[in-house]
Amino acid sequence: MKINEVCPVVAEPKVFTGTGTFTATGEFTRNNCDAGFAGGVVNVSKSATATATGTTQKEADKKALEKATKEAKKLLADEGQNFANANGTCTQVVFSGSGSFTATGTVQKNDCKDKEIGSQVEVSVTKSATATGSTQEEADKKALAEAEKLAKTEFENTKQTEANKNGACSQVIFDGTGEFTKTGSFVKNDCGTGKTGNAIEFSKTKKVTATGSSQNEANKLALAEAKKLVELNFDTEGQNFANEK
Repeated sequence: MKINEVCPVVAEPKVFTGTGTFTATGEFTRNNCDAGFAGGVVNVSKSATATATGTTQKEADKKALEKATKEAKKLLADEGQNFANANGTCTQVVFSGSGSFTATGTVQKNDCKDKEIGSQVEVSVTKSATATGSTQEEADKKALAEAEKLAKTEFENTKQTEANKNGACSQVIFDGTGEFTKTGSFVKNDCGTGKTGNAIEFSKTKKVTATGSSQNEANKLALAEAKKLVELNFDTEGQNFANEK
């Protein structure tokens, strides 16, 4: 080696710096709505910018874009749902409805005694119900239908008991008694020739019972029947009676 020999200078490799920006987008559905509400879909965008170096500008820009893409996608994954929950809409999809129905009918009391009739009783049963539906109208309609079903079922099951408890009994058939007596004088007519029979008093009584739609009618019918029986063969029986004396 020569003492005065100069070493060659090695050139430093050139370094290029690149910058890249990427925006990641995605759809997120809000998932923190109250019960009965559906969350809306939100378009979320997250951007990131990164720098990188390379041996060429193209390489540096490519590496920067890849880095920005990775960062933007991570931001979207980490923050997208929170953004949707904070900014998305909640739409009611389940509605609560209520309904009330009254079932009514006229029922006759049927536990009265013999010869009595039960009164007509107005019986009513009211029931309320709730239901859900995809609209308020549907929810109210379903609730009303359920209330109607409940009211009619209970009405059929309890109507006679209610009528018997609240109705009244009225007597419609009355028992009457009638007594009639008829008295007559009959001359004994079977005496021998040249003899005259005595006058004999004959009395006939009949007592009869009858029914009617009122006490007065029942008594009147009974008396008429008793009179009819007394009049029947009265003269024949009276003459026979006199002849036997």
